Amino acid sequence: MHYQTRRFLTLLELMLVIAILGLIAGFIGINVTKAWREQRFRSDVSIIVDQLRLAQNLMVVFNTNVQAVFIGHGKEGIEYYLLFDTPLPQQWSQELTRKHDRLKAVHAINFEDGLEQEDGIVLTPIPNGISVKFLSGGSIMSRGVMRVSTAAEDRNGALTR
Repeated sequence: MHYQTRRFLTLLELMLVIAILGLIAGFIGINVTKAWREQRFRSDVSIIVDQLRLAQNLMVVFNTNVQAVFIGHGKEGIEYYLLFDTPLPQQWSQELTRKHDRLKAVHAINFEDGLEQEDGIVLTPIPNGISVKFLSGGSIMSRGVMRVSTAAEDRNGALTR
């Protein structure tokens, strides 16, 4: 007696395989999206820290007051640039004053500068932005804690440094 082997899948088996593959793809997709979002945020925070270090170094090199300015533009991102009190050499000026791509992953930067309270220096507020100052050849600098976040308010899921 010969038994015939089954050479086809039932509809139920096929649907079960597709459902399992869909679940696996969903978990992978969620993890990849989360990792991508976190990496973009870390990259933007790294750019902010690099700008602050650059401003501090340029203050010492050129012996001039330097400000690192960050201005929020809502969902369009955060614009950033450096301001100098004295003119820079041509080659330096072209590179340091060029326009940068906006930071897209960071949506809020908060910084309360201690210069005004502690040193009596009058600061000009920047609408929707902050300025970190490196003044007088290094003798006076902005002091405080900077909060960088993916959301303007503390909420679940917001990345903050």
